[in-house]
Formats: sequence, structure tokens, C-alpha cells
Amino acid sequence: MAGFLNAAKCLNCGDVIQSRFRHEYVSCKCGAVSVDGGTSYVKRSGEPGCWVDIRTEEELAAALEEKAQKNKQEQ
Repeated sequence: MAGFLNAAKCLNCGDVIQSRFRHEYVSCKCGAVSVDGGTSYVKRSGEPGCWVDIRTEEELAAALEEKAQKNKQEQ
């Protein structure tokens, strides 16, 4: 399954999280969603509908830019 990203954006807290390695379990800061599996497998934990999957470098870059803009506005 190489060639994709295993990442998600939490719709509750806005965190963008990514699992890069097999069995790397990563949670957002509010705990609503977790990702696991790196590029070996895809696993999500959390309430359905509380995250958006991120599978490409472009989607990741856009999500991180959106988060940076939001953080800038909050300052």
C-alpha cells in the first residue's frame, strides 16, 4: 500500500495527524480521532464523521496551510 499517506484532520479540534510507520498510533489533541498503520495498513479510531481522511501530499499541505491560517487569525 505504499504511495499514500495515512493521515486525518480532526473536525473537533482541527489537528492534522499522521501515522508514518507500522503500528505508529497517533491521536489528535482532543482524542476524538486516532490514526494507525503507517503505509502498511489504515486504521481509524473515533466517532465516524469526526475526521476527514488525508491520503495525498497535496491534501496534507492544504490541511496544514488551513490550520496555520486559522492559528494566525486566532493570535
